[in-house]
Amino acid sequence: MEPAPSPTPTESDTSATAEDPAPPDSPEAPEADPPRRRSARRRRTALLLAPAALLGIVAGLASGYTVQADRAPTALPPLSQEKLSYPAKPAAKDAVKPLSAKEDHRVKTDGDLRKLLLKKPSGAHSKTVAASVDGWVNIGDHGIFGPVTAEGFSRDVRSGMRRIATDGWTTGGRTVRIDLTQYRNVKGLSTVTHVLTAQENSYSNWPGHESFGSPMKRSGGGRYYVYEPQNGTASSPDVVATAIAWRGDIVMEITVFDTAPMSEKEIGRLAERQWALL
Repeated sequence: MEPAPSPTPTESDTSATAEDPAPPDSPEAPEADPPRRRSARRRRTALLLAPAALLGIVAGLASGYTVQADRAPTALPPLSQEKLSYPAKPAAKDAVKPLSAKEDHRVKTDGDLRKLLLKKPSGAHSKTVAASVDGWVNIGDHGIFGPVTAEGFSRDVRSGMRRIATDGWTTGGRTVRIDLTQYRNVKGLSTVTHVLTAQENSYSNWPGHESFGSPMKRSGGGRYYVYEPQNGTASSPDVVATAIAWRGDIVMEITVFDTAPMSEKEIGRLAERQWALL
């Protein structure tokens, strides 16, 4: 006897199966915490850490103070002078005598600066220096008529140029000019700067120079220079020799004009004689 055929699924059964899927076997994933809840947790953590940090600082300070307070005080080193000593009575007004010119060169240089200029030799004729009045040169006129560049004059004024005494003479065709420039500096820095600049100009600006000059004896940095005459005339001679040195707040400059050369021995002797008067 033949088995009975299995029933064929109807169309309604097929649609019901497709529309009603089986429930998933895995459980649903939990939802993430909202942002408001996360920020609230952070604030709570900060509120817990801040008091703890403050408490640690206070405890550290208190512990350190307690340790230092319990220690024995350290003795200070003794003073170099326990008691100040004073004279029994003040000195008389005439007890301290002022220094002489030999002991204090300011006694000499604060006076008439023209008295420190070298006297003209016998047989020489006085030569009035341009822009000078009674042996003094106005600082403004020195910048216009003096043997100085505009840059050098500006530097001298900034350095505290105080006054200029000058003199000159002629012997034959040779003219000698001596300038003593005093500055207001205390430590001699302005005079040294002026001398070093003038010395540099002496072997770089004048034509016919052959060396960096020769040192003046016992002058502590002074030098003199000689140059070969160029195309000078009797009415407009060339610069044939210069000498620059300083002592204290005074700068000494000697300039010699001639159409014939001058020996180093002559300018050296002249410079040393003038420097000795300072």
